[in-house]
Amino acid sequence: GETLPLDPPQEEWVGHKGMIEAAQYILTKLKSENLLERAFNHCPEKGTTDFKLVLVGHSLGAGTACILGILLRQEYVDLLCYCYSPPGGLLSMPAVEYTKSFTISVVVGKDVVPRIGLHQMEALRADLINAIKRSVDPKWKTITCSIICCGCCALEPTSAVELSTGDRNVTEYMVSRDSARVSGVHPSDSSIALTSHQPLYP
Repeated sequence: GETLPLDPPQEEWVGHKGMIEAAQYILTKLKSENLLERAFNHCPEKGTTDFKLVLVGHSLGAGTACILGILLRQEYVDLLCYCYSPPGGLLSMPAVEYTKSFTISVVVGKDVVPRIGLHQMEALRADLINAIKRSVDPKWKTITCSIICCGCCALEPTSAVELSTGDRNVTEYMVSRDSARVSGVHPSDSSIALTSHQPLYP
């Protein structure tokens, strides 16, 4: 995460670095080309000067729109932000609390993107590294096992067969998985650190 670029600074307001950069880029574009002022003054006879600013985004764009809303709210106090399926792990809790008064998030069904956070992503990464480390199959076999839908001969991955038998491989895998998750370090190479982050929220 990265601290949101606010004036005055709010050290506890942290957001997703990539989406902060995207929001800053859009903000710079809006200001350098006077896009908002031009839009509000486009048809004053139709009341455009009284229009409210509304930001809308989907997925990563929703996260960017939310952060852009925080950056613009000092100037446009009545702005609204609609976020469709914003990603999890977007903002720190103090920043989330601030956005509640002007941001509406929409999540449909069991969409995983808004529900997954950095902790879950790091656990998934640790699990994948552990599974790759323990895999006894060559890459070609792993890849061809996943193309059953193409009508290819369905090879059974050796590692899946071994894990499904309930032998000691399962126990070893679980111990290694838990160890990798707790330590935050690659089980066989301490130089590859799995970074631990401050929790961020959707």
